Amino acid sequence: MQLKIMKDNPTLTVLSGKLKGTVIDLILESYTFGRNADCEIVFSDSTVSGRHCKMEKNQDGSFRLLDLGSTNGMFVNTIQTTSQNLMNGDIVKLGLVEMLYNAKDSEIYKTDKTKYKSSGNIEETKVNLLNTIHTGLIEEMENISPFAKDNCSKGKNLPTKLITLLIILLIIIIVVLLAVLLLII
Repeated sequence: MQLKIMKDNPTLTVLSGKLKGTVIDLILESYTFGRNADCEIVFSDSTVSGRHCKMEKNQDGSFRLLDLGSTNGMFVNTIQTTSQNLMNGDIVKLGLVEMLYNAKDSEIYKTDKTKYKSSGNIEETKVNLLNTIHTGLIEEMENISPFAKDNCSKGKNLPTKLITLLIILLIIIIVVLLAVLLLII
């Protein structure tokens, strides 16, 4: 089956770090990601190498990610890799920066997955976002990333409040004991 050329540009949505929520419209044929100013996509995160990886457009309109010898490596869907064709819904991690790849033209990924092979291994995404609606800048994404720690706002300050309460209780006990001791003496 012949793959369709995408009608809309694919995007990367930054899921973490200073640029969290930024949507990058992939309109060029290739991109270099890193901390260096000469990269097309620059992250000021110390866990991202100067020239971390390169993204190149394939003939079908999808993109391939290539590690450029980065220090902290490149991960796609929690699996470290040096080269990977991206599929709709893939989550890319460079250092501590995470991004969601959106292919835009879901028809490319509705065909038989056995047709997408790299080095003899079948590639497939672990996240299915084919029927999602892109709404622009994303502000709340605590639970979208498989790399995210449990940052739920409920109970986040519970240990701090508990420790403060225990310290106050300890001070009250000490004051009462000192008062009793002074009465005895």
